[in-house]
Amino acid sequence: MVRAGIVREDNCEGHRVTSVSRVAIVGCGAVIEQNYLPVFHAAAGMRCEVLVDPDRARIEELAARFAVPHVAASLDAVTATIDGVIVAVPNDLHLPVATAAFDRGLDVLCEKPVARTGAEAAAMASAAVARGRRLYAAMVCRRFPAVAEVVAGGQHRLVGELQRVEASYGVPIDWPVRSASFYDRARVGGGVLLDLGVHLIDALLHVLGDPASEVVGYADDGDTGVETEAEARIVFCLAHRRVDGLVRTSRQRRLPNTIVLHGANGRLTIPLNALQPAILSLANGDWPVTGRLPSAAPCFVAQLEDFGRALRGETHALPSGDSQVSRHELIDRLYAVRTPYVFPWDVPSAVAPLA
Repeated sequence: MVRAGIVREDNCEGHRVTSVSRVAIVGCGAVIEQNYLPVFHAAAGMRCEVLVDPDRARIEELAARFAVPHVAASLDAVTATIDGVIVAVPNDLHLPVATAAFDRGLDVLCEKPVARTGAEAAAMASAAVARGRRLYAAMVCRRFPAVAEVVAGGQHRLVGELQRVEASYGVPIDWPVRSASFYDRARVGGGVLLDLGVHLIDALLHVLGDPASEVVGYADDGDTGVETEAEARIVFCLAHRRVDGLVRTSRQRRLPNTIVLHGANGRLTIPLNALQPAILSLANGDWPVTGRLPSAAPCFVAQLEDFGRALRGETHALPSGDSQVSRHELIDRLYAVRTPYVFPWDVPSAVAPLA
């Protein structure tokens, strides 16, 4: 049996009854090993029931290490009782795997990027609606205190009339990838702009209130494969003015990894990590205006708990799959006007060559 709804369990202390949602994780790469399985035990109301991956040795080792009771080579082979699915397969498999879950009456939490293109994201969202199911996006950057509290508390208004935006997300790649698909553009759909940039663009649009946007220009270094450096110039169409934005992503170097809102009164720097607060910079100094966490782990716990609430029909804060269509459409528009990225050493020097 694949779907059984809510499981009720007695708690030995006071016989309190708790709802537990049981899920299968489909795709057991690095993000699952490093960010999901280590915190599942801390997610109230959630249980990882099954690991699904064609690499049998891999999932048996992970299941033993993290006390997951069942493994399967495919979603079709799952016989354990589950209420939902976390999809973390390579990007080209998101749509078919999510659709297979919807066909079985299961809701889906999909790892980023939800899809390779805007059309594919829309098709996934439509597949869920057509089958009466729900698609959610795992956009964990929205959980960072600096992002979440600015959106909830409106601290961005303290900078006054917004004048320009700078946003960046870049780290030298050290991710322990387990599949060559990471570098196959046909399978993944893009490089750093799609992989890291979708987090950055989602958080930026979330902070700005989901405005319309116009692409001014875009450059990357993906001449023959997936890009590792990308830079975009975008105009955000806010209610009362058009605001210039610069967006940069990199897999080769560490960038500031912030969203910086420059306003008439000062600036607000919003870090894209859980460890630092947002900083409001005014004429009289710099002021932390949000909280922070000791690590990103609580953000993944909160995301899992929200998926459990969503499966039980309770209030939650997960972004819908629909919310990602506009993000992917913006990335599509950027890729459509691509020009070659110019590195500093590619610029002709004005200095005469040595004799």
